[in-house]
Amino acid sequence: MSAPPKSDAPIITPDELAEADGFIFGFPTRFGMMAAQFKPFLDATGGQWRAQQLAGKPADPKVAVKKQQP
Repeated sequence: MSAPPKSDAPIITPDELAEADGFIFGFPTRFGMMAAQFKPFLDATGGQWRAQQLAGKPADPKVAVKKQQP
């Protein structure tokens, strides 16, 4: 939310996904939902999916879930 971006991590925009051979997304979950910062990114790819620009690309979503300990 207010953490500074990491300078050594590459940042991709939704428009650049069509150029990728595939993609891996990793993010934590909170109360069963994806990270709030990732949802607008994923929502912005709707047009690309509709135009079949991302169809057939390998994708590997990774989520982290932690169970609350009693």
